[in-house]
Amino acid sequence: MRLNRTAIIIIALTALLAAAAAQAATGVLSFRANAEVDVRRISLLDLVDDPAGLDQQVRDKLKMVFVCIAPTKGNTRTIRGEALRSLLKKANLPKDLTTLLPAEVSIRRAVQLIESTDIAQAYRDAVMRRLGPGANKVDIHSIKTGSEQAVTAGDVEYKVRFLSDRILGRVPALVELIVNGRKVRHVRVTGIVDVYSAVVVASRTMSRGQIIGPEDVELCRMNLAEAPRGVVSDPDRLVGMRTRGSIGAGEAIEMSWVERTPLIKRGDIVTMIVNAPGLKISTKGRAEQTGYSGGSIRLTNLATQRTVAGRVNDDGTVVVEF
Repeated sequence: MRLNRTAIIIIALTALLAAAAAQAATGVLSFRANAEVDVRRISLLDLVDDPAGLDQQVRDKLKMVFVCIAPTKGNTRTIRGEALRSLLKKANLPKDLTTLLPAEVSIRRAVQLIESTDIAQAYRDAVMRRLGPGANKVDIHSIKTGSEQAVTAGDVEYKVRFLSDRILGRVPALVELIVNGRKVRHVRVTGIVDVYSAVVVASRTMSRGQIIGPEDVELCRMNLAEAPRGVVSDPDRLVGMRTRGSIGAGEAIEMSWVERTPLIKRGDIVTMIVNAPGLKISTKGRAEQTGYSGGSIRLTNLATQRTVAGRVNDDGTVVVEF
C-alpha cells in the first residue's frame, strides 16, 4: 500500500515525539567540554551542562564525587572523558540515565573584576567607622587604589587595616579582598582625611606666664589635620590656666602649652581652716610646697610647729581635717 506525503510526515513526527518521550523518561546527563568554575574543590556536579534539570537525588550523588582542585586564576586544567567515566561509577547513578561525555573537559577558574571605586568605598566606610560620630564634618578625598583587581568569582568582603594610629591627613591602609571567606589579595590604599571641628584658639596674643581669662580664647572651626594634636574643644578647660610660652592670636591652643596656675607658692603664709569633731578654728600656716586648687599640700602650723596636710580651696585657703 502506498502512503501519501502527509501520512509519511505524520509517521515521522510521531517517531520523533516517541523518541523524545523515551529520552525524557530515562534522562540525559551531559558534561561540558569547557567548564568555568567558581569553587576550589570541583565535583562531578560542577562539570555538568545543566545541573538544574537533573533530579535532586542525582545532583546530590554527583556532588559527593570529588574530581580535582580547581586551577589557579588564569590557568587551565584538562580532565579526560575516560577519567570522568571512571568517577561516574562511584556516583552509583540510575542505570537508565544516559551520559554524554566529551573526549576531554577543559576547566578554568571563574574570575570577577573588583572596581577601584568599590575598594575606595570600603576605605571610606572604614575611616568613618574609625572616626565615629565625634567629628562634625569629614572630607575623605584623593583616594588612590590603583587599577581594578581580577579575583576568583564568589562573594566578596573587604577588610581594611590602617597602617597608622592617626586617622587624619594622609592615611595609608591595606584593603584585604576576601572571596568566599578566604583572603585572595590585598591592595594598598592612601587617602586624605580632613576632619573639621570647633577648637579653642587664642583671641589675642598672650605672653608667657599669662593667666588665661574668658576673653582670651574663642572657638573656631578648623581642619584637625592642620591643627596640633592636643587641641582643646572646651574653652572652660583653659580659663584660669597659665601659659608656658607666648601664643599668637588665632593659634589653636594645645594643652601642653598651658599649666595649672598655683594658688599658693612654697613659703606663703596662708589661712588654715582646721576641722575636728565639734570644732572648727582658723589659724595661720606656712606652705611647704606649691598648691593648686583642689590639690593636697603640706603646711606647717605656725602655732604648734606641726606639719599637717590640707586641701586647697579656690580662694587660697587650706582645709585641714582631723
